[in-house]
Amino acid sequence: MESVIKIKSKRPRGRRRLTLFGWIVLAWLIIQVLILYVPLLWGSLASFKDLADYYGNKLGFPGTWTLSNYAYILNNFSVQVFTADGVRSVYFEGMLANTILLGVGCTVANLFCSVLFAYIMFRYKHFRATKIIKTIIIVTMAIPLGTMASEIAFFKRIGLYDNIFALIFFAGNPVNLSMFIFISCLNAVPRDLIDAAEIDGISRIGLMFKIMIPSAKALIGLFFLTSLISYWNDYLIALFYLPTKPTMGYGLFYLNLSSNLADYVPYKLAAALLLSAPLIVVFAALGERMMGSMSLAEGLKG
Repeated sequence: MESVIKIKSKRPRGRRRLTLFGWIVLAWLIIQVLILYVPLLWGSLASFKDLADYYGNKLGFPGTWTLSNYAYILNNFSVQVFTADGVRSVYFEGMLANTILLGVGCTVANLFCSVLFAYIMFRYKHFRATKIIKTIIIVTMAIPLGTMASEIAFFKRIGLYDNIFALIFFAGNPVNLSMFIFISCLNAVPRDLIDAAEIDGISRIGLMFKIMIPSAKALIGLFFLTSLISYWNDYLIALFYLPTKPTMGYGLFYLNLSSNLADYVPYKLAAALLLSAPLIVVFAALGERMMGSMSLAEGLKG
């Protein structure tokens, strides 16, 4: 009996064996990780090869590591645009500036209006007009009221076509799915916490910025990152709405279609990595902090 007890006591506690379903899920996750990271690793290695090394050894490590592809993209790559004064070239730094302004501006404008409108709808949710407005918004989202052609014609008619600040202004549109998600998040805030803050004499503005918005901080960070990634990589906005202000996404699209660089795959891979590098840095530096959980009690601090 004692030997049996000793043997059982040596077995580690708290460890579980994976079931068949668990092994299937684990295998699926490993496959997804490989699908995601193997092309990224291959593209990173290929971007450090010269043209002869790439076509002689597409899958292996670079024979001679070189930064010439990145130097070419940073110093020589440009996109030609047609203006009233003629044809001019927009280089990498100009495309990067347009991308930062458009991506950050549209993301902040959309998030600000969505959160503000969500708080208003939460604050006055018991009013009949609020329910009517919600119904109108849902119907507006379900019915396609406009197309890209009509939007371009509208911008040209009001004289705001090819204007980044006009796109940022119209990006502040609360009629979207994120607004309803923010409302659900605000509804999850305990009513006792709100009542306690109001008893302490907090104003409605203070309630919004010290309790309600901090309670949705993780969700706001998640939407900020996903929206920024969407605007950062989008080339259609520059293609149709900003013909003289190309972004990095449009630059990569232009490079991929360029007949002069059709066979220069390492150049294209270097450009793609330069396009994604700022997003990788932002996510690595702020991703955990912006999407991490935050205690509701922190909203009362200050």
